[in-house]
Amino acid sequence: MCHDSTRIELDAEEPGQPGPNAITCARHGGLSMSQGRRWRDTSKRRRGRASRRSSSSVAWWMALVCLVLSWASPAAAALLSFDNCLSETILDSNPLQLQFIPLNVSVHFNFTDPLHPLNVTVYGNVSGTADGSQAPSSTDPSWSNSSSTVGKIVDVSATNNKYSTLLTSFDVLSFTPWNNASQFCQQVTQGECPLGPVFNYNL
Repeated sequence: MCHDSTRIELDAEEPGQPGPNAITCARHGGLSMSQGRRWRDTSKRRRGRASRRSSSSVAWWMALVCLVLSWASPAAAALLSFDNCLSETILDSNPLQLQFIPLNVSVHFNFTDPLHPLNVTVYGNVSGTADGSQAPSSTDPSWSNSSSTVGKIVDVSATNNKYSTLLTSFDVLSFTPWNNASQFCQQVTQGECPLGPVFNYNL
């Protein structure tokens, strides 16, 4: 006789052979199971599979997040400290000696070029005079006259026949990877020598 329950007992006429009630009971209610075997509680196995699927799902999402983060680009901007490497006697001179005063620095690291060049641009202004004289006023027409060099940085000095030199030094952690002296006027990207001050500007 068959009963609607979670446990189905199967009677066998001979050992290992299902009886007539076994086939009838196994098919009752659309239940599908192997004939002639005792019922076993598989709920723990199902819970174990579910927990394994849950942990594998979490691991898959973690791997996906790590993959997305690996594609993220590094910081696009960072604060960079910089110093004017001129001696204090020139920086604190009074009247001020002719010099280029750095005000801001822009650094660009090229990720697409295989050589990964580093481009450093220094924005600043010219101030002072070479002979310690008083600089002309901002409205003086001599600033637009290239033959007048008072208060301007020239390529070659007329007094000592030496180039105006740009000294560049990059310090990283505890060492200096690059140190170079170059002609100042060849490095100018805005304006040209003789390079005078800009009086109305925004940074």
